[in-house]
Amino acid sequence: HAAVSSNYVDILSGKDRMKDLTFVNAGINSELAYNLLQRVDEIVACAPSFITILIGTNDANATLLPSNEARYIKSMNLPRRPDREWYRANLRELCVKLQARTKARIALFSLPPIGEQRDDTAYLRAREYSQVIRETATELKLEYLPLNERIDELLRGRGPSRAPYYADNEMLMYKAIIMHYIMGSSWDRIADSSGFVFVTDFLHLSGRGASIAADLAEWFISQKR
Repeated sequence: HAAVSSNYVDILSGKDRMKDLTFVNAGINSELAYNLLQRVDEIVACAPSFITILIGTNDANATLLPSNEARYIKSMNLPRRPDREWYRANLRELCVKLQARTKARIALFSLPPIGEQRDDTAYLRAREYSQVIRETATELKLEYLPLNERIDELLRGRGPSRAPYYADNEMLMYKAIIMHYIMGSSWDRIADSSGFVFVTDFLHLSGRGASIAADLAEWFISQKR
């Protein structure tokens, strides 16, 4: 819910072309696609005209370390071990239900990279899950918003990254929370302090990353109104 990252929904709602619309951020921290699927009634109840879905970073992150998997299974009450095909099934079911039960135009974001080392396993895992999203959008004739691809292109253009290779992100996340809520640092400054540009702690968006997401969502809504 953008408690430990920059909030693309807030950025979007502040854009001049969007000020006549009401936005609802329906995200909940740490959720996987399975958890979001359980809350579909809440989304339907909003009677939305547009829905943008950014879900799957936690699904991908759960597969990177055994400790991640165990933490998500326990904290998010998962009925099974998370993997890519379970993610695909949950995402597809979510979209099918939203198509059937709302009149909304629906767009799926690809995932932000996990970390910023382009040859890292975590980075490539986010790309793999983004391919699932692309395939789902194509199958169900939904809009696809290439967040992963945009950030990857920008990182490629910047050359070698100062960012660390993937590890459990909890220490960096707590650092970000302290810097933002106690020291008043911006999410971009927090990203810079750890060698990142578009994320702050492997998983969460900086202001620069969230602005890219907001721009993509603005394009989607503007062309469909």
